[in-house]
This record gives sequence, C-alpha cells and structure tokens, in this order.
Amino acid sequence: MTDLLFEPHEDRQHPKEGVRGLDDGNWLALALACRWITDLVYVFNDGGGNDILHYHMQDFDVSAPNIELKAVHSHELTRVMFHEMRPEVARFEPRVPFQQLHWGSFRAQQPFDAVFLARSPSFTPPECDVIFDEIRHRFIDEDALL
Repeated sequence: MTDLLFEPHEDRQHPKEGVRGLDDGNWLALALACRWITDLVYVFNDGGGNDILHYHMQDFDVSAPNIELKAVHSHELTRVMFHEMRPEVARFEPRVPFQQLHWGSFRAQQPFDAVFLARSPSFTPPECDVIFDEIRHRFIDEDALL
C-alpha cells in the first residue's frame, strides 16, 4: 500500500522480501497488485473466513464484492492504523471481483484456468500436511513439472 502500489504495475514483479516486503502472508496481494488475477474466490475451512483486510476491500468493507487495492502514503496509513478511520487514498487499483465461501458452499460453475493451493508455514498447521500430500499425489503430475 505504501510502496509497491505507487509503482507502475508492470514494475511490481520483483518486490523486496522480508520485513515490509514479500512474505507468506502477502503473496496473494502481490499477485493482485501485479494484475495477474482478474477474479478471486476464497474458499475457507471451518472457523476461517475472518482474515480479510478491510484496507484491501472496496469501500473498506470486508463484505464488499470486489477487492480494491489502494496506494496510501505511509504517514497517512500510520495516522489511521489504530483508529476507526479511513486513510486518504492516493490512488485506487482496478477492482477485482471477489467471493468468499465456506468450503461446503463452494461449487465451481465452470472449469478454472488455474488453482493455487498455498501452504504457508506461519499460517498452515503441520496437521494439514497430509492434505497437501494427498492433493499433490492425486492432482499434480510431477513428471510434467520437470
């Protein structure tokens, strides 16, 4: 919000990593900032679905139908961070249609171009490893990756 979104979108593909950079918790926001994603369906498990950042949503509303990334100057974000205030936005990114659904309600209406399954060590408990292994075994042709 305070650095990358002020750059032209074609120059955002190589962000810094680590503190205040690309990490396990924000790679999806980077893909949106690079405009690689045109539509996003977030399918969550039981107890999930409450981790949407209002700063990234249209009108700062977590139930909005679109993601709308915003470029905000760092001093402005600091000013409002711990208050129930909206920051002054320097520039809005194009809106990206967004849905969030509990896994039991999800039904794809047509085939997807791509599906991403993320395992982030900071956010995915080790008990889920067996699920990732099964998905890899059933759906990923390891020979095709070489």
